[in-house]
Amino acid sequence: MAGRVSAFVRRWLPLVVLLCLAFLAVGCKVLDGTAIHPSWVSHPISRQGVTAFVGHGSDSNSFNARLEALSDILSQLSESLGEDVSASGWRTFSTTDKLPDYDLSVVREFESGSDIWLMAEASTSAIESRRTNLQKVKLQQDALVKEMMEDVDAAYRDNRDGVAISTLLDAIYACATQPSSYDTQSLVRLAVSYMNAIRISLSKRDPRGPRVVVKVRRRQIMFNPKVVDTSIRATFDATDVWGNPRTDSLLFGSGERGQFQFVPYSVAISDKGSIVFSLDVADKLERLRQVLDAGLYASLEAAYQSSQVSFPYDRVSKYSGSAMLVGVVNAGPFDKDRVEASLSSWLLGKGVGSTVVELGGEMDEEALRLIHQKNPGATYLLAMEIREEGRTDIADIPLWIVTGNIQLWNLQSQSLVDQSGEMTLVEESLEDAYQQVLQVVTDRFSEYL
Repeated sequence: MAGRVSAFVRRWLPLVVLLCLAFLAVGCKVLDGTAIHPSWVSHPISRQGVTAFVGHGSDSNSFNARLEALSDILSQLSESLGEDVSASGWRTFSTTDKLPDYDLSVVREFESGSDIWLMAEASTSAIESRRTNLQKVKLQQDALVKEMMEDVDAAYRDNRDGVAISTLLDAIYACATQPSSYDTQSLVRLAVSYMNAIRISLSKRDPRGPRVVVKVRRRQIMFNPKVVDTSIRATFDATDVWGNPRTDSLLFGSGERGQFQFVPYSVAISDKGSIVFSLDVADKLERLRQVLDAGLYASLEAAYQSSQVSFPYDRVSKYSGSAMLVGVVNAGPFDKDRVEASLSSWLLGKGVGSTVVELGGEMDEEALRLIHQKNPGATYLLAMEIREEGRTDIADIPLWIVTGNIQLWNLQSQSLVDQSGEMTLVEESLEDAYQQVLQVVTDRFSEYL
């Protein structure tokens, strides 16, 4: 009996061994009881010096399924590195199946129905080297953010809330763009609380000026301390010399008293509208829009807007209801009629009527007497002089030099009331030079009207 068993074993053992080896070579197993998959799908075996990643994708379209599997591999690589490389590496990896920075390449592929698995191998040393570099960057970034946060705390203790908020937004940007141990969400929540505490209030309103005193305070339960050395931007609608609308702004500081007086200065502020006073952090918020989660950015934007205050005004010129004579001296090659029409339109927007008159050379006593003699009922003359000073070449670029000036004359007393002062501009185009001079001198003269 023992002999027969021994003979049976000797006869069939080689075949059994071969079958086992074949099965192991194929390395397949049943998943979910429905299909046979290679063993590397669930148990990838990495060679020495190589790290393996297996990505899975599922879609009725095999191409989309493959892209999903590639994306899964990049997500695993990102987790291994400690930084997200999905965005930066996607284009190269999705088109070539390779990512040279990490010697990453797809080496195996298996498809079953709507599912697809991809196995990729990367250099372990390249991954570890990147981790080391990231750790160095992270330490440097943490030191930078720590210093920023110390500045934030110091500024907030000194009631310099604007400085604290501005520096805090810089710290948020640093954390959002470089590896850091600091929690970006926590920093955003802190910035939101700081901005929500800002209270900008208005007093001594003069909507006809427009002039107003702007105070900056910090909302607290017991009392509202003044916020010092904080930059506040006043934004308003304006028009250029051709009557085209544009948005303009002026920057003010709350100083040691935590307040300032707004005056329009020499800008072409629209005669009617609203002035919006806000923290001067719009540029930093716009920069964060590109790198923050939409929800986090929305919370910052909402806090920023909640601290704003609007001042409606209806500006009235001291010459409103009166009429002026308007003339242009020495318009050169520029369209004189166009300048005269623009000046008339500009004055009309301020409630001042105008009549165009022909002017000769310089506005001396004799010229004023003749104009008054021809227009005895007129009280004021608005005279604009534009002249071309010449052309110069800098680095083979031709530049035109143009000077302009506006003067307001009292024809009854033949005296100079106000003037913009001569303004000189340099432009590559002669027409641009003339147009910019018109813009600047009318902007500057606006405060006198």
